[in-house]
Amino acid sequence: MNYFFGFHPLMEHEISFFFNLNHLVLIFIIVAVLLALYFGLHSKTKRARKYTLLALGLTFFALEIGRLVWLAGYRRYAGFPVDFDFWVYTVPFSYCGVMSFTAGIALLGTFFKKNKRTLGIQIVYNVLFGLGMLGGLLTFSAPGIFDPGFPLLHFRNFQTLAVHVLLIFAPLYLIKIGYLEIRLGNIWMAIAGFLGTASILMTASQMSGTNRGWTLYVEEMVEYAGVYIPFPWHLLVIFLALFMVPLVLYIIFGRKPVEKRVCGVNVPTVACGLVIATALICLIPLMFPQSPVENMLGLLCLVPLVIVIGSVAAARRIYENRSASKTQKA
Repeated sequence: MNYFFGFHPLMEHEISFFFNLNHLVLIFIIVAVLLALYFGLHSKTKRARKYTLLALGLTFFALEIGRLVWLAGYRRYAGFPVDFDFWVYTVPFSYCGVMSFTAGIALLGTFFKKNKRTLGIQIVYNVLFGLGMLGGLLTFSAPGIFDPGFPLLHFRNFQTLAVHVLLIFAPLYLIKIGYLEIRLGNIWMAIAGFLGTASILMTASQMSGTNRGWTLYVEEMVEYAGVYIPFPWHLLVIFLALFMVPLVLYIIFGRKPVEKRVCGVNVPTVACGLVIATALICLIPLMFPQSPVENMLGLLCLVPLVIVIGSVAAARRIYENRSASKTQKA
């Protein structure tokens, strides 16, 4: 147990997984685990699917809560207090962190909700596919997030490995059991989820003064490419870059639906809301006297999230009203 949960580094020499043979071995292990999960977990009966989703949801929460507990214990072991600053830096305000909790809530919600075709559930499923799976794939393509001072199977690194593997697996399993049907026309759901997450991360960055989800700057651009794009215009580059991978995923996995299963929305209304939200994520921080502002003004960065939710709700209402009107005329 001390090997798995111990607080002192167990490696005599640090091990890197960054573009080397260890990286290739890691990818092989991940692919093997994903194949084992995909073909090994039962999906033939409704009961099996239901309890598999429950287990996956609980696993996401156990891994994230376990991470917080371990880091708090490690901080005490190192002689530092578990204070407000600790939580500011430790709570997982990152794309993958937000997706991990989103996946846990969505999968547990699926366990209790009978109708899996409602608009809200399908949006969350598509967000997991377009953003959660993207996070897992990008993480393992350049795995610089592992702590080189601990073995790969130490909880410090195992938790990171397990969460990102499950972020890839969860949407694949939802597709396998027929709860998630990938349609290119639903890519707006993934975009909405991405903008909502970016709004949350910008709020966290502005209030804490820490760079969450590249919302303040992209250190990799400067470090590896020598390219610096001033804040907040670098966000547009990030949005465009992160949009291309989900687009490819939707093209690969997408297919024409056999029947219309997903609740309809008024697409122009949603598109307008997403454009406004994108603009506000970039423009609101420019209104602050400084960035990051490091006070409650940062809460204004949640406005784009409200815009996204409001535009989807309005688009759904417009669609329902027009459908009802057509039915009455008929």
